[in-house]
Formats: sequence, C-alpha cells, structure tokens
Amino acid sequence: MQPISYVPATTRATMYALGCPVTVQIGDETIAPSPTEMPGEIDWRTDLLRWLVRRTMFHLISVPQDERAGSLEDIEQSLVRDTRLHVVEAHAVAELALQSVDALSTEQVASLGKRLAAFHAHLEREWSLLATRYELLLKADSTREFSTTSSPSQISNG
Repeated sequence: MQPISYVPATTRATMYALGCPVTVQIGDETIAPSPTEMPGEIDWRTDLLRWLVRRTMFHLISVPQDERAGSLEDIEQSLVRDTRLHVVEAHAVAELALQSVDALSTEQVASLGKRLAAFHAHLEREWSLLATRYELLLKADSTREFSTTSSPSQISNG
C-alpha cells in the first residue's frame, strides 16, 4: 500500500499558528496544505476510518474468537503507530471492527475466512482510491486562497 501523509486540520492550524506550516510530499511534489479544513476533508477522513474498520474486521476474522478482545490493545497501538490515528480514533476503529465480527454467526465468519485473499485485494483497490482522492484534495487545496484568524508567529519565552 502506498503511504498517505495525512495531517489533520487541527494539527495544520496549530503548526501554522506556531510559525511552522506543514508540508506533505506527494510523489516528487511538496505541497503546503492550508491550515484550515480542506473541502471534502471530513468526508475523506470518515471514509478512511471506515476502510480501517473493514481492514481490522478482516484481520479479526483470522484471530481465534477467544483471543479477539485481548488483541484490541495491540491493534489500537498498531493503528496509532502505523497510520498515525489519534488514540480515540484507533479505539473506535478497533471496537467497531470487533462489534462487526461479533455480530456475525460462526458460519459467516468461517465463510469470510475462506475468502480473505479476495477481501485483501479489494481493500488494496479501495486504499488506492482513497490515496488518489487525498492527493486530489491536496492539489485542489494548494490552489485555493485561505485566511486564518492567526498568522505564523515566533515562539517566545515571555
């Protein structure tokens, strides 16, 4: 999977206020997203989290039922480390995935377990679409004008 260099709007705004505007790398291009929320950003982020729930659900299907709940802490840590989710988001993703798997019958879990390779291929395609969508958001954002209530400033020690 190609990495996505996502920085949430609140982080961008905070860094801008500190005088440290954020830049992200898209291929060979460096883009400085605005410190304000990009049009479509919340919808994209929501879709990203839904995708992570599905990916986590398919992972949990391969974990024995009596070990699923116990593996949530490791899953949450992995989500924070590998996808840079906030801990609240990582917890929600893991819990929603566990609830989804727990809602399935034993037969449904077994059936899905037999088709994990196909689901992983589908997740890869969805990931590529999410990455492309994010790149388009960034590129559209880099061409728009923005204003904030604060401007870059220097940090002082009072």
